[in-house]
Amino acid sequence: MKNTFKKIFAALAVLTLSVSAFSQGYDAIQTSKKATVNPDGTVTLTLDTWVNGYESNLYVPTTVAVPLDIVLVLDVSGSMDDELSGYVAVPERNYSYDDIRNAELYYKDGSSYYEVEGTSDYNWGGSRSNYRIYYSKGWDNTSYLSGTGTTTTRPTGRDNDDIQWTGVLYKKQKKIDALKDACKVFVNNIQSKATEDDVEHRIALVKFAGTKINTIGNDTYKEKSYTYNNTQIVNNLTNSYSTVRSNIDKLIAAGATSVDYGMEHAKTIIDAAIAAKATDASRKDSKQIVVMFTDGEPNHDSNFDTSVATNAITASNALKSSGVTVYTVGVFDNPGNQIHTYMDYVSSNNTTVNKMPGRNFPIKAPSGKYMTATSAEELTRIFTSISKDVAAEGGAQGAGVDLTGKTVTLKDIVTPEFTIPDIDGDYNIVLKEVKATDVTMKDSIGRKDDGTHAPISIANCYNYTWATTGTTITPDESKGESVSVDKSSNTLKVEGIFARFSEDWVGVTEDWHSDSDTPISTPHLGSKLVIEFTIIPSDDWAGGKIKTNDDNSGVYVDNTGVTNPEKRYITPAPIYMPANITIKKSGMNPGESAIFEVTASGYDGGVTKKYTIAMTANEAGETKDAVILKVDIVKNPNPGINKETGELNDPGFLTYTVRETSWSWAYDSKPTGEGADVATHSITRTVSDDPASLVFVFENKPKTTTPKHGESNANNIFAK
Repeated sequence: MKNTFKKIFAALAVLTLSVSAFSQGYDAIQTSKKATVNPDGTVTLTLDTWVNGYESNLYVPTTVAVPLDIVLVLDVSGSMDDELSGYVAVPERNYSYDDIRNAELYYKDGSSYYEVEGTSDYNWGGSRSNYRIYYSKGWDNTSYLSGTGTTTTRPTGRDNDDIQWTGVLYKKQKKIDALKDACKVFVNNIQSKATEDDVEHRIALVKFAGTKINTIGNDTYKEKSYTYNNTQIVNNLTNSYSTVRSNIDKLIAAGATSVDYGMEHAKTIIDAAIAAKATDASRKDSKQIVVMFTDGEPNHDSNFDTSVATNAITASNALKSSGVTVYTVGVFDNPGNQIHTYMDYVSSNNTTVNKMPGRNFPIKAPSGKYMTATSAEELTRIFTSISKDVAAEGGAQGAGVDLTGKTVTLKDIVTPEFTIPDIDGDYNIVLKEVKATDVTMKDSIGRKDDGTHAPISIANCYNYTWATTGTTITPDESKGESVSVDKSSNTLKVEGIFARFSEDWVGVTEDWHSDSDTPISTPHLGSKLVIEFTIIPSDDWAGGKIKTNDDNSGVYVDNTGVTNPEKRYITPAPIYMPANITIKKSGMNPGESAIFEVTASGYDGGVTKKYTIAMTANEAGETKDAVILKVDIVKNPNPGINKETGELNDPGFLTYTVRETSWSWAYDSKPTGEGADVATHSITRTVSDDPASLVFVFENKPKTTTPKHGESNANNIFAK
């Protein structure tokens, strides 16, 4: 086989396992994942999988689903009417000229988006004909939408209402609309889990913006001719999910950002739910969850108000002291450590700090129960992830899933920006068995006042210590074990290996004595399976911040699909990779050369690297080929792992400047597009969360079009 890299889009790394019975029939799968950037620009993915166990001669975990009380606390301030970055797909449909002319829709070409517009030919007498829809990358680069594809030839003979194109276009979305979509997905997931577990999960809705009122509804008020949202409970706890979805749809954006009032309303709802446990037997074991979303600084008017932030933290801490889990989600423009600290302190990441510091903000980036999004897609992904975590809290309690006689599949869905390298058929997959050297309980299990023992979630009760080295595993074909890659389905498969771990669980055995409330705990030191393999960035990726896998990566039980895993792998934070830069130049004389200086800066504490590129024009006065420059600069390839989330820390941003140095006295170098600076003949772009393709476009521009005395325009270079 040739020594080549094969492109894999949405590749699946799949491991098929068989697990037999464990102590008491209660087993729990645990996972972790990390991504490490190597000096050569490749990325090593490490997936750990093991099985928890728990034994006690008195304690038997409960398998009854627990009802949940969930409060969504949503920001409906005026800034929520602003557009969110990124684009949202519009489901496939037919489009005519009439459909396009008054709509703001975009066509996705590669990784870039271009607005679709309508045009037609003007005829004598004022009539029009040959209606067309198109998008343009520049004055001389137009593509027409035709059929199910595009063409550079102008279509003719089309009326304004003729169907011209069928496909998926994209639109920009306001924050409030993106929030509505994400919250409705959240509600749908909670509803599905309630039906699956035959349990009553309830959801309340709180909006916050301006003046706080105690009536239930979706009210507004007037102030100086402006309309503002009241901060209030929109609906109390209910299992009428259609009601919650309808109320979400009715939200509008207007007002300040009184998050403290919103959290106070959440506390009112939760306090009532907790008090009702004493009289409502069906909810005596219920759990309470709060999810707070905001897009701005906490205030009753404008700017960051420390007192409002402190009041929100205080209200949230009162909830957390009652056992409530609090998630915070933010959509911010260039948030600083002050915002990160405030959001982190409101979330369940913090249980000790009761006020917002006036300075020296310690939190550098979101983690754990505090998450941020920069696009509608990310926001929906976060609310989906939270809904699944929340639903898991209400699922069967105890040692986790019972895997007796079941098939377990591990999947790692690699993002399209990466490929799995195939070198002569060798994908360099490494399997290891790593032993546990110690296991301890995070919290002791004591008896309740009624003499029973408090149930414990195996998924969260242990601290693990693992050996620093492992034993390499070689598949035994005689036992049905194999490692293979199916190129047609882009699947990495390891079969049968995990059967060796079926009795090798990791956990604690506890023996209770009648004269003591303290058990004797004995560690059960089993092993975990470690899978390592390498991926590389795709050639057409522009570089910057890239995710290595999507949120459906995880462990699937008796399920061969690609969604809703029983146990997810933590998605590592986006990693930073070198950039591929494309430079194009037009308007030159045939054979003429253009020279560019490329500067890459911002990584490694401000280190700057420079490159020089020369190109020669063809007969059409354009560069023959796009010049691809792989910038070999990466900031802190291994910035460290956040111990609480298992995610990579954020290493920062990178800025590129391309400047033409070859322009002459007769011509100017005209840079075009985002970041263009005509005065310095340069274009500057910053690679951040979701960079567009880094294409830098220049064109020759004559300094004058006035012909010399006695020369015609045809012979005058100034007129070309």
